[in-house]
Amino acid sequence: MLEFIFETTRSVTNLILQGVPDRYPNIRFIVPHAGAALPVLAGRIELLLPMLSAPNEKTPPCVRSALLKLHYDLAGAPVPEFLGALLKVADPSRILYGSDFPFTPLAVCELLRDELVNSRELDETSRAQILAGNARRLLCRPPRST
Repeated sequence: MLEFIFETTRSVTNLILQGVPDRYPNIRFIVPHAGAALPVLAGRIELLLPMLSAPNEKTPPCVRSALLKLHYDLAGAPVPEFLGALLKVADPSRILYGSDFPFTPLAVCELLRDELVNSRELDETSRAQILAGNARRLLCRPPRST
């Protein structure tokens, strides 16, 4: 039950530390489950990086700056704990509603959606953007002209 949270955290951390978002700025990464444990561990990762790096290694990417460039879905994320932590490290315009349906039963999806709708962490504008506007802006881009 906990493995996927830490696998996601490990994978995204590796992606950031390898500089992938910086090398490929046009890729839109969507991190599942409100960033998994990353919002809570970001500060610790940044604190430990200089101590764990070899003396002549190049400076590792800034984890907090990289987190601002990623997108996040809220699938399965219990509000308010995960949402509150995510809002401290992520750009709210990059947070998307997600349900994990059909893996998550419909009744649970509805419960989590209702928690998001009633969350004190969000104002009406942010809530509307997270529920639909951010995904529409991210995924429904007009085709490129040739």
